[in-house]
Amino acid sequence: MMFPLFLAACQKDEADFGKALPGVWEMVESEGAAPSAGLSIWLVFEDGNFEIYQRASVSERYKLYKGTYTISGSTLCGSYSDGTPWACDYRLRLEEKMLVMEALAGSGVWKYRKSALPSGLEILSE
Repeated sequence: MMFPLFLAACQKDEADFGKALPGVWEMVESEGAAPSAGLSIWLVFEDGNFEIYQRASVSERYKLYKGTYTISGSTLCGSYSDGTPWACDYRLRLEEKMLVMEALAGSGVWKYRKSALPSGLEILSE
């Protein structure tokens, strides 16, 4: 199961999203609530590449997904390293230093806070 990412507050132009998105983002809200216990998602964006670190419970190791992304206006699109596109694209907003990602297909809104990747993440080996 993959989870999304995104930005908003005042309207930003395309260049601002390109500058605001790079870095590390920690999911702090899913569908208007705190993530369920144990769920942890970290997004890393840099130079058109992304990494997603995802764990569904405290007892699990993180799964690492990699790929590429593009931004067009306020729309974020991506594909995994095997060429598979994301399940949907996202509309980005910035709200009070939070990245808000809204699924363009179906429904879903996720909020991320800029952070640093924690040291010692245990990654599930392939």
